Formats: sequence, structure tokens, C-alpha cells
Amino acid sequence: MKQIKRVINYQVLIEIICVSFFAFILNYLIVSLKYKYYVTSEMIPYFYFSGIVMFIWVEASIFRLFKVQYKFRIFHCYVLIIPILILIFLNNSSVYFDLLH
Repeated sequence: MKQIKRVINYQVLIEIICVSFFAFILNYLIVSLKYKYYVTSEMIPYFYFSGIVMFIWVEASIFRLFKVQYKFRIFHCYVLIIPILILIFLNNSSVYFDLLH
């Protein structure tokens, strides 16, 4: 029998990490009520919807984790990396210090 070597698709792995971290930050902002620094309270249903969709997106991406891909593209992940960095480092009293403690 021929053994199949499974190789991790690093593009999908980075997508999973970015999306799950962004969903975690959204849910953390809702639970800790720190979303008030960024948006009004009418936006809460949209935050919940975005968090749920992102977790579904992560679950769907797990099935692509071992799919072979020859070109490594990561620039589309900047769409999530830049807001993550802004949320963490912009207001030093909101998310960053609370995640450390």
C-alpha cells in the first residue's frame, strides 16, 4: 500500500488563525462591553452575526487544511490583520491590556 503524505496548507492555516482571532476579539468586545469605544449599541446584532459567520468560516476552512496548494498567497489576510492590529494597539486601555491580564 502506498502511504499518502499529508502536508499542511500554510495559507489556510494563516487564514484560520486570523479569522478565529478576529472573531475572538469581536466576542470579547461584546462580552466586556468595550465595544462602546468603537460603535453604538445598535451594532451588537451585527457583531454577533459577524462572530458567528467567522466561526463557521473557520470550520469550513479546516476541511481545506490538508489540500495541496502550489502558490502561497497571503495578501488577502491583511483585510483582517490590519483591523486586529488597530483594535489591539490603538486604544491601549481597551483590549490589549485586558488580554494581558
